[in-house]
Amino acid sequence: MSITLLDPTMTKLFVTVICVILFLAFQIIGTRWINNRQFYSNTYKRRWLAGLRNLRLIILVIALVLIWGTELRTAALSAVAIMAALVIGTKELIMCFLGSIIKAGSNAFALGDRIRIADVEGDVIDQNLLSTQLQEVIDGQYSGRLVSMPNSLFLNQVIRNSTHDHGSAVYGILTVKLPRTEDWDAHEKALLSAAAEHCAKDKETVEKTIQRMKRGGIDLPSIEPRTLLKVEDKDTLSITLRYLASAESKLKVEQAILRSYLEAVPKQREQPTDSVGQ
Repeated sequence: MSITLLDPTMTKLFVTVICVILFLAFQIIGTRWINNRQFYSNTYKRRWLAGLRNLRLIILVIALVLIWGTELRTAALSAVAIMAALVIGTKELIMCFLGSIIKAGSNAFALGDRIRIADVEGDVIDQNLLSTQLQEVIDGQYSGRLVSMPNSLFLNQVIRNSTHDHGSAVYGILTVKLPRTEDWDAHEKALLSAAAEHCAKDKETVEKTIQRMKRGGIDLPSIEPRTLLKVEDKDTLSITLRYLASAESKLKVEQAILRSYLEAVPKQREQPTDSVGQ
């Protein structure tokens, strides 16, 4: 009694379908497992989800190459001219892949970091092989918009990352402008006092982060709040405050500093008003 074997092509198709089903099941189970876990913050949860998705994609591509390796090699020999045309037609796509490789190799940023690139600033909330998604930040506040940036930008644009150690520490800048007739010394003291009060909560965590990075050979500014006085013009001064906080709490700390400063600065005297006779 003879057993009829499947055609080799049909066998590979069958194995491919099984692989796709297994990888989909792996994604579903992995996503549920991550969603059911308790994470320190949503940033770490997004990192796990993005890592799981990218890992699944890489493993699936490797599996398909191993299954269809012979066919791919045969097709490649007869597709050199077609590939040349495709390279020209898919230049932007290839640049996105190269930008993704450069980004991963340089470790320029990670999920949760606040970066600025091509005049766009925001917190990284997702990244894949083709694009990086930012939660846009304007003047230190979330704009409510999501910005999707092609990874090809990383080939020719400068990336400014204001976050250290994946969100454990970030330097914040707050600038206050005031007339030169104001008591700038009182304003400066009010800013430093407010910063010292509201940065104390994260001080131990960020101090460990900064010390660890300094031991790695990175020279960073002091963790203590510092101010810079600048003459803007003949009538205006500016006081720039630099403070340190975690990426998760930076916006809250900035708002708390600003509110405490406004409450503490000397209030302008009310102008006398003429009384109206009855």
